[in-house]
Parts: sequence; structure tokens; C-alpha cells
Amino acid sequence: MISSANKVTVETAEGTVEISCTDIIVASGSEPAPIPGFDFSDKVWSSTEGLAPKTLPKKILVIGGGVIGMELGMFYAQVGTEVTVVEFMDQLLPGTDPELVKVVQRKAKKAGIKIHLKSAAKSYTIKGDGVEVLVDVNGKEQTFDADVILLTVGRRPVTDNIGLENVGVKTDKRGFISVDAQCQTKTPHVYAVGDITTGPMLAHKGSAQGVVAAGAICRQPGIAYDCKVVPSVIFTDPEIAWTGLTEAECKEQGLDYKVGRFNFAANGRAMSIHATEGLVKVITDAKEDTILGVHMVGPNVTDLISEGSLAIETGLTAEDITLTIHPHPTLSEVFMEACEDVHSMSPHVMAKK
Repeated sequence: MISSANKVTVETAEGTVEISCTDIIVASGSEPAPIPGFDFSDKVWSSTEGLAPKTLPKKILVIGGGVIGMELGMFYAQVGTEVTVVEFMDQLLPGTDPELVKVVQRKAKKAGIKIHLKSAAKSYTIKGDGVEVLVDVNGKEQTFDADVILLTVGRRPVTDNIGLENVGVKTDKRGFISVDAQCQTKTPHVYAVGDITTGPMLAHKGSAQGVVAAGAICRQPGIAYDCKVVPSVIFTDPEIAWTGLTEAECKEQGLDYKVGRFNFAANGRAMSIHATEGLVKVITDAKEDTILGVHMVGPNVTDLISEGSLAIETGLTAEDITLTIHPHPTLSEVFMEACEDVHSMSPHVMAKK
């Protein structure tokens, strides 16, 4: 609990301890968000219970086909659980490039996962040792039986009841804290990092902000959280990763852009490890050739995406990537050949007419 701008109260096994300080970094993180009628319990799991089940359910109904829902849903399907996913939006993984989603959705269906889009869970009742869930599926009510419900509709910042009001730090209506480039709140010497700040709720964003806040406290000259991009990764099967702008965002901003693509099916390393599903998609400025966005779905793309982020951060062009020799045979060649395809120069892609 934050008691004042220079004092924090901590409850320990030995009792209450007061810690005096000159600076405070608030990093209280986030927690799973519930929805009306689905309070967390032994029958309604959050991602926390989903990651450490005491027993393996035979049937599970996942409410929310976003990142966490699909990561855990695909895992449970792989270990033999019958999985049903209910998603309110018209596609899985909302906000992700539809080209990437199609690859994962196809693989999910092959794994036996039942997917219901434009659907909303309304209520549930206990039925024997399991549950019966009432779902509005495209305007028609259906019931689904399951052992447990996995509720993964998102997360919310943990900013209530930690003493922010004692130091004059205010949150927005969703509970997030605004910070400046040094991750300092509007209250001097009080900093905030991670999921409680506006922007993507990603661990690597929080880590980067933590370094900035520590540097600011130590008066390191020029320290600032000033990134062009924060990469996103999804540990589905196959994996998804992206950084920078999507095609939809380019269109919204009225940008003139070009796109290059290359499939893992034409990559020697992918063939050797029997992981040929997916592609890499590169979006560039049509005039300057600078890379605006990189989108990947396929084997190990959560590792490969860093090259795309580096390219955007440093203002590299697609040509810069193609002129960089990539080792063979490796998965990294797919990014290089997608950049070559921006100019119809990949030797392993049929020429565009």
C-alpha cells in the first residue's frame, strides 16, 4: 500500500512494515477480467487455473477466442480435451491480421476444436459434475455441456486499493495510469510501468518501461521510453507474431504501401522439420521502401519477429533486408524472401502478372 509520496506499507508474515523511499515504481500488473454471470470459481476458470489444473478436464468451453483463449484452447486440444471456443467478434484473435488468423483457425479445426463466432455466453448452470452453458450463437440460443468453463475475455489493470489516491495519481475510466516518456506519473517521483499503463498489456513492454523508470530515477541522461513498435506474439500452433502497422491501419491512414509474402512451404528448413504451414508478410512504404509492418504465422515466428522490429526501429528498407545475407537453410530466409517479393524479386515465387 502506498502511504505517501515517500512511504510504502507492506504486510509481511512478521507484521506490517513501513518502507521509506525517495521514488516509487508502481508495477502492480493486471488480473483476469470477469463478465456478468460468470464469477470465477472451481467451475469457471481464469487463465491462472487454466495454466495449473489439478485434473485434466475431458470437455472445456472457452469464452473468448482472443490470445489467451486460443493459446490455452489449442494446448488443451493437444492433450486430449474436447474444446469449444465461443467468440463475440466475427473472427478469432481480434486485431490480428486475418491472413494469419486463417492459418491458425484451420489448424485449430483440424485439431477438433469447435469454434463459434459472433456468439455470446449468457449464463450457466451446474449439471452433475460439470456445467451447462447457454450461448447466443448468431442470434440463436444453444446449450453446451462441459466439465469447466475457461473465461478469457481479457485482463484489467490492478490499480484499485493500492493507495494511488494518497499520492494524487489518477486512473482513466478503465483503470490505466498515464505516464510520460520517463514512465513518471503526474506526481513527481512516482512512476508506473507494465500492464497498469496505457498501451499493450505485454510483459516485454513492462520490462522496457522498468529499465526506463530505473534510469530516470538514477538521472541517466536521455533515458526515455520512445519505441516505434512493440512486437506482439501469440503462442498458438502455429505461432503468430507481428510488429508495426497492419494493412488495415495503412488504409485508415491513407498510406501508399506495397506487400510482399513468402510461404514457409517453400522454405527448406521448414520442410526439414515438417512445419510448412504459414507465411511471412511484409508491408512497405510504396515510395520509400521503408518497412512499415511485418506479420508472421508459422514455426518459431515468435523468435523471428525481432528482426522485423529492428528493421522498423532503424528505418530499414525491404532492399536492406534482401541485401543482408541470411544463412541457409534457416527459417529466417522466409523474412528475406518476403522482402524480395515486395519487388517481385524472390527466386522462389512465381512472378506477379
